[in-house]
Amino acid sequence: GESDAYALVRKIAAEKFNNAEILKTDMGKPYLKDVSGFCFNISHTDGMTVLALSDSEVGVDAEKVKKADLRIAKRRFLKNECDYVLKADSDKRFFEIWTKKEAFLKCKGVGLSGGLKSVNVFDCNPKIETFFIDGFAVSVCGNGEIEIIKK
Repeated sequence: GESDAYALVRKIAAEKFNNAEILKTDMGKPYLKDVSGFCFNISHTDGMTVLALSDSEVGVDAEKVKKADLRIAKRRFLKNECDYVLKADSDKRFFEIWTKKEAFLKCKGVGLSGGLKSVNVFDCNPKIETFFIDGFAVSVCGNGEIEIIKK
């Protein structure tokens, strides 16, 4: 799970960055102490762990696609996002929007405290991409080169 992803980060820190220590910001975002140009973010959900590596700030979120509670969309999503969710496969689209919002907020280093409604996923910088992998929605946010490792 999540500890596997941290173990991989520790291995990279040992090999490339002289055993740099993994620290967390006040908002809980992990980073390597005194290392620039190496950023990472981890998402862990039941059945999948995802590690995103980048040369600049990055955020990643994964969620299993299941029956969506559309009442949450109405409370937490902007109108254009709700319209998008309701136009087609609402379960997949709900988790696409949710993971995009979380990935963006994690990239910015604020987590959910940043407020889901503060993010318009169709108009934000850095860009956010979503992939559907093995029944999961995985969104990654960042401007740099990004590598995704999933377990």
